[in-house]
Amino acid sequence: MRRRLTTIVAADVAGFSRLVGLDEEGVLAALRVHRRELVEPLLARHGGRIANTAGDSLLIEFDSAVEAVRFAVALQAGMRERNAAIEPDGRIVFRIGVNIGDVVADGEDLLGDGVNVAARLEQRSPPGGIVLSRAVRDAVRDRLELDLVDLGELAVKNIARPVRAFRVATEGEAPARATPSRGGRARRVAIAASVVAAVLLAVVATAVTLGRSGFAPEPGAEAAMAPSEPAIGSIVVLPFSYSGDGGADGLLGEALAADVSGALSRFADLTVIGQESAAAYGDGAAPLREIARDLRVRHVLKGSVERSGERLRITVGLLDATTGRQVWTDRHDAVGADIFLVRDEIARSVAAQLGETFGALGAATLAQSKRKDTDRLRAYELVLLAAELRHRFDKADNAKALALLERAVELDPQYARAHADMAWTHWQDVINGFSEAPAASFAAALASAETAIRADPYFSDGYWVLGSVTMCESEDTSSAVALFEKAIELNPNHQSLLVEWGGYILPQTLDRASEGVPLVERAIRLNPRHPDWYDGALVSALLFARRPEEAIRAYEAVEFPQFPVRVLLAAAYGHAGQAEGARRAVAEILKIEPALTLSTLEDYPALCPEGASEAAWRYLKEGLRIAGLPD
Repeated sequence: MRRRLTTIVAADVAGFSRLVGLDEEGVLAALRVHRRELVEPLLARHGGRIANTAGDSLLIEFDSAVEAVRFAVALQAGMRERNAAIEPDGRIVFRIGVNIGDVVADGEDLLGDGVNVAARLEQRSPPGGIVLSRAVRDAVRDRLELDLVDLGELAVKNIARPVRAFRVATEGEAPARATPSRGGRARRVAIAASVVAAVLLAVVATAVTLGRSGFAPEPGAEAAMAPSEPAIGSIVVLPFSYSGDGGADGLLGEALAADVSGALSRFADLTVIGQESAAAYGDGAAPLREIARDLRVRHVLKGSVERSGERLRITVGLLDATTGRQVWTDRHDAVGADIFLVRDEIARSVAAQLGETFGALGAATLAQSKRKDTDRLRAYELVLLAAELRHRFDKADNAKALALLERAVELDPQYARAHADMAWTHWQDVINGFSEAPAASFAAALASAETAIRADPYFSDGYWVLGSVTMCESEDTSSAVALFEKAIELNPNHQSLLVEWGGYILPQTLDRASEGVPLVERAIRLNPRHPDWYDGALVSALLFARRPEEAIRAYEAVEFPQFPVRVLLAAAYGHAGQAEGARRAVAEILKIEPALTLSTLEDYPALCPEGASEAAWRYLKEGLRIAGLPD
């Protein structure tokens, strides 16, 4: 027996037992005719091979995923024509499932999970339908003009993990978004149980080097790319190469690539090619331009693992496949650490670096977008430009950001990130005093957040922004905390989300500031491109952890301080007993809000008293009283 990566088509007849019960000889004879006159000519045309057949079922192997799907579509179209003159009760109708996977070849027969997944997808297909695994969808997208209905993550029998599936839409049927599936929720709940512990793991040792790595760009890559531009945010993670002692650890390279790929897939704006497709290029021999053209990706992530005794070095490099240029590189060193603990930590940190709006992918796309004429910008690029403006925390820039996001929503009304970022922008108008009608901006923030969740129930940012706004809507903070926990469950690699959790929710709402400080510090350390508000979150975490002197030092890194962070600084000066600094800080916040006093503090939505615990609120007011804020 030998293993290979291949494309499998599983097909059977819907309601076969009922048909046989009505006319056994007639049905079997008709099947033979269909196979001879339709199936076999299509197999010859598309390069398929029947690996197994039993009764009404067919198991077919293809070298090409594109040809496999073309065969499936042609077979269903041919059967519709043949059934047109037959009464519905007597029609032979196939259900088809298509998967790319690793199989074991036992003679002419195929075995293994790759076959099992295809068979399970076939069982989920409606009569006359075709269901594709995510790996197949990734391999054929941009090559075949197909409308697909996203079925979400399906729990399938005897397969440990849910399978992301897509159904080929019937003629005239509009593509639909996924609905939450029981299997998908079960997996996410299982992951959520370990999220908090996982994100607290300190990185072994990280050294980020920009502009240097062993992954050299390939000459002529830009000229060799196909004229049609691959999707922005599309990426494939190739299996990492391995060298050094302990040959058994060579599997670490494959495991790392799979973990990073899986973590990246949680970021809604990224299109991540499945590992089954990536495995075909695992030897690294294929040129970058060939990989990019075959898989239709804009970026390729390569990696290497070196081991010498107890020392382990893992290097990753991100390449822009449209230019051949290196975008980003990251290196992790460890000594005497558990190899799989290192693997998990690196997968999380790399995914967060790439998936964040201000990570390597976002920064590269933002730079390219700024060079484009505004009429050529797409929704994703508009969102990136708006995010840069919003993080300046300026009234005029916030208004510009909102205008860009409105254009993005016009281009794609179902774009969840655009709606979520609109919610953030409206909310920022409220908390920074930018809005002339705060109540209307507050309502708009809530509405946009809810729209984001309706557009994509698996998008973590929608739950995150709704949790932030809800936190200041009611004295009952439990629902807001649940929204934050849901967001973290959906994307435990989202550094910005974890920064708000560690910088504001844990310290101010749950009185667990000591847990929040390392979360924020780790995010800042791992993301050199982090947005400005990360530093403000660290000020909050340190202050409520009763470390006011460190909070004052952390404030020095805040380039665009929001009003609430200025208030935290004044309280920190008060608790630190630094009278001159306290005087200056109080003068600054009174310049922004002249009517602010200790007694009117709770009237300012920017300070979110409903979201603060009594202990945190007392500590804040006491620091401000010492600093000199009027009664």
